[in-house]
Amino acid sequence: MIDIWKQVEAGTHALNAFIDSGIPPVYLRRIAPFLKNYNKTKELLTIHIEKEEQKQAPQVPPIQLRLPFDSEFFEKTWTYWKEYRLEKFEKIYTGREEQMALNYLYKLSNGDSQTAILCLEYNMANGCNKMYPLPEKKTTQTKKTKSNELDDY
Repeated sequence: MIDIWKQVEAGTHALNAFIDSGIPPVYLRRIAPFLKNYNKTKELLTIHIEKEEQKQAPQVPPIQLRLPFDSEFFEKTWTYWKEYRLEKFEKIYTGREEQMALNYLYKLSNGDSQTAILCLEYNMANGCNKMYPLPEKKTTQTKKTKSNELDDY
């Protein structure tokens, strides 16, 4: 809104300079209705800007971010994750959103920093914009074939 107001003020100054440069009185009478409407528009814009400024949400106090792990490697990986989100999805965490994401990552990793790092790496490698848990490791079981079934007898 401030930029709009600056443009209006610049236009007003240019218009006043033009008028003050010596317009004959005949032309001043011709542009009088325009000047009246222009000034009325400026007044309405001023009222609108004041109302918008009053509507603005109150400032939310910033929070102190707490990383769930003291590991320097985790801190670097977390920074890399935020840069990845910005680069790929143009998303930036707000302070509280980032803290909640860290809390969620802590829960996903069951409090293990290595698992948390793997989780971040897994999600980046798979092009995710959110954190998903690591897939469960599947244990491979050999299927009983007909030949194995015969061996049991």
